Parts: sequence; structure tokens; C-alpha cells
Amino acid sequence: MTSGTAAKYRLEVTGRPNTPLRLRADKVSVGWLAAFCTPRLCSPQRIEVELPASGIAVFQFELIRESESASKRSGATITDGNGATVSVPAADRG
Repeated sequence: MTSGTAAKYRLEVTGRPNTPLRLRADKVSVGWLAAFCTPRLCSPQRIEVELPASGIAVFQFELIRESESASKRSGATITDGNGATVSVPAADRG
């Protein structure tokens, strides 16, 4: 389930078909939660799936401010199992 107050991003990952994909979110502010979401589930902070035959996986990546006392801004860095990274721009919530 996704939050209506979450900052939402489309994350598209390409790679070798039928291979494992591991993603994790780092550098998320304290009091915030990062989630990788598919139509069936949201996984906090990390996700492990197999790339489909197309070699393309699409996720909704969310940054959710969980605490009123948390910073009003948070970004993230998404890292794959091979060390490649992408920076997610800071979201303002609060």
C-alpha cells in the first residue's frame, strides 16, 4: 500500500534478462522510510527480484516522512548489487 503523502518516483531498471536484481536505499533522513513498490507489494529500504525476460523492471520508489519530528526533507541514494548508484532528489514533506 502506498501513502498519499509520499514523494513518488518512477524507477526503471534494465539489465540481463532473468538475472537477480538487488536494490537498496541509503542516505535516507532519520524519520523517513524509503520503499520500492510494485503493483503487488511495497518493500522497505530494499528489494530483491529477478529481472523478467524483457530485462526491464519498473518500480514506484517512495520517500515517506514517518515522524512529525523528522526533518522536512529527505533524498536517497539507490544502490544495486554491483555498486552502481543513482541519487534521488530531496522531497519536501511537512
